[in-house]
Amino acid sequence: MQFNYSALDSYEFELLSRDVAEKLMHIKLSCYTEGRDGGIDASDFYFCGSHSCPSVVVQAKHWTQHVRYSKLESTLLALIKQLDSRGNLPSRCLILTVASGVTREFQQRLFSKAKALGVQDFKLLDSVKLDQLLSDESNSDILRNHFKLWIAGANVLQNLYNRSFFVGCDLYLANIDERKSLFVQTALFNRAVNILESNPCLIITGDPGTGKTTLTQMLALQMSAAGYRVLYSSCYELEGVISASSPDSNLPELIVLDDFLGQNFLDVDSKLLRLISSLLFMVKKSDKRKIILNSRISILNEAGRKDDSFHRLIRKLDDQLVLIDTSSMSLLDKARILLSNLRFENVPQPYIEALSKKVDKDKAGCVKICEHANYNPRVIEYCSRPEFIEQCDLDNYCSAIVSRLNNPIDIWKNEFEERLGEEERVLAFQLFSFGNKFISLSHLKAAFNSRIKLSYGIDCSIDCFDRAIKRLKSAVIKMVIIDGEQHIAMINPSVNDYCAAFLAENALESTAIVESAIYADQLETIFKVNTDRSVIDAFKNRAIKGEVLTLKGSRAQTWCKSVLRSVAASPDVTPS
Repeated sequence: MQFNYSALDSYEFELLSRDVAEKLMHIKLSCYTEGRDGGIDASDFYFCGSHSCPSVVVQAKHWTQHVRYSKLESTLLALIKQLDSRGNLPSRCLILTVASGVTREFQQRLFSKAKALGVQDFKLLDSVKLDQLLSDESNSDILRNHFKLWIAGANVLQNLYNRSFFVGCDLYLANIDERKSLFVQTALFNRAVNILESNPCLIITGDPGTGKTTLTQMLALQMSAAGYRVLYSSCYELEGVISASSPDSNLPELIVLDDFLGQNFLDVDSKLLRLISSLLFMVKKSDKRKIILNSRISILNEAGRKDDSFHRLIRKLDDQLVLIDTSSMSLLDKARILLSNLRFENVPQPYIEALSKKVDKDKAGCVKICEHANYNPRVIEYCSRPEFIEQCDLDNYCSAIVSRLNNPIDIWKNEFEERLGEEERVLAFQLFSFGNKFISLSHLKAAFNSRIKLSYGIDCSIDCFDRAIKRLKSAVIKMVIIDGEQHIAMINPSVNDYCAAFLAENALESTAIVESAIYADQLETIFKVNTDRSVIDAFKNRAIKGEVLTLKGSRAQTWCKSVLRSVAASPDVTPS
C-alpha cells in the first residue's frame, strides 16, 4: 500500500519518522525543538541512562520529490560532521528518513560513506521502505496516530459517502473533500480521539476561527474509518437524524451536530432542546453510539438556565460529557495550522518555507505571527492574496504580515467598503461607539434604531437591525451570553482600529452618531477620535435642546458636564 506523505507537514513527518524508528529499533525516542538539536530530529538521549551519547539518532527530511544524490550525500555528511563535533554520534544506529523514493544504488553509496566516517550502522528509510513498514498489521498503531497518511489513500472519503446519512447540509461531504488538505493532526485532535474511545459524548468549544468545524470533520473521518456510520445534521433537522438512526443499538454510529444550540447565541426552542435530550439519551443507552456536539460553553450554560429539563439532563450526563476548548491549542499547533492554511491558499512554497525559518533568536516567523494580539484568519487570508505576495520579497514576507497585523486597516477597509451594505456599516460604527467592550444586544439595538432614522433610502418597515446582525455575524462581530443576555463586541481589536481611523477622517458619520446617540459612552468614544467643528457643533446643538444631560450611562452626567465646560467658550450654535 502507498501512503500520502505529501499530506503531512514537516513536523508531522518528523513524528512519523520517530514512531517508525521506535518500532524498528525497539527503543524509546524523543523529538527535539528545531534549531537546538545539533542535527537531530529524534534520539534516545533522554532514555539512555548513564550513556554520554545517544545510541540511536534520527533525522527526517520531508522531501516528497525526487532527490539528487548530491543532496543526499551533502545532507548525510553535514549531519555526521555536526553530530561528531558535539559528541552525539550514535553508538548503535543513524537513521535518515526521506518522504521520496531513493534508488538502491544511491542507498549503497550512502551506506559506504557513513561507514567510512565511523557510523556503526546506517539506515535510510525512503517512501518505499516506509510503505512496507506501515502496511504491516503489527504497525497499525502508527497509522492510527498519523491520520493524514491514509485519509486519501484508503478510500475513507468514499466509505463516508456510502455509509453515512446527512440531513440539512448537502455541502458537508464536499466541504470535507475540499478541505482535507487543511487538516493538521494536532495534540487536540489526538486527545479528542482518545476521549471518544472511552466516552459516548464529546462537546467541542471555541471561538470563531479556532477550528471547531475542522476538528469535527477530522473526527468524522477517523470514526468512519473505524467502521462508524456518520449521521450529520444541523440543529433544525434533529428529527431526521433520530428517524435515520439504526434500530440496532449495536451498530456503530457517530452523530455530529455543529453549533447545536446556535452559531452565535442560543437559537433553539424548548422542542429542539427536548429532541437534543432524546438524542443524548439514545446515545447513552448504546455501547456503540457516539455523539459530537459543537457549542460555545456560554451558550450551553444558557440553554441549561432557560430549560429545566435540559439542565437536569446535562447534570445527569456531566460525567460523560467531555469538553474540549479549541482556543487552548498550543502555539506550535497554531503555527502548523497557519502554514497549512497558506498551502491551501496556494501561497508559493518558498514563501511558506520563509515563515518556517527563525526571525528572532529562537522563534520561527510563523510562531511570531500566531502569537500576535491581532492574529486572525481574515488577516492571513488577505496576506495570502497574490497582489499582497507580489509586493513582498522572501526575506520580508514575515515582517510584511506582522506589519499588516500591527495595522490591519486595509483589510477591514475592503470588508467594510466592498462587502458590507449601509445598514451593516452603520451598525458596526454604532458598536464601535460603545468602546472596546461587549455591549448588550438591547442597548445596541436602541442606538442603531436611533441612528438609522437619520439615513435616507433605508426601508425602516423591515427589521433592519436583525438583518444587519445576521450579516455581521460572519464578518466582524462576536456574540456571547452574559448573565442571561446576549452581548456583542468586535471580533478582533483590529476592527476597532479600522473604525477609529475611518471616523477620525469622516466627520459626517461621526456627527450622525453624536446627533443620534442615546448613551453618553457613544459621545465619549467619538470625541476621542474626532473633534471636527461639525462634531462639536452637533454636541452643542443637543446641549441647547437639553438633550445631553438626559443621555443614559452610569457616568453620563459627569462626563457631559465636563465636556460642556470645555466647549463653553465657543460661540453658541443655533439649534437647527
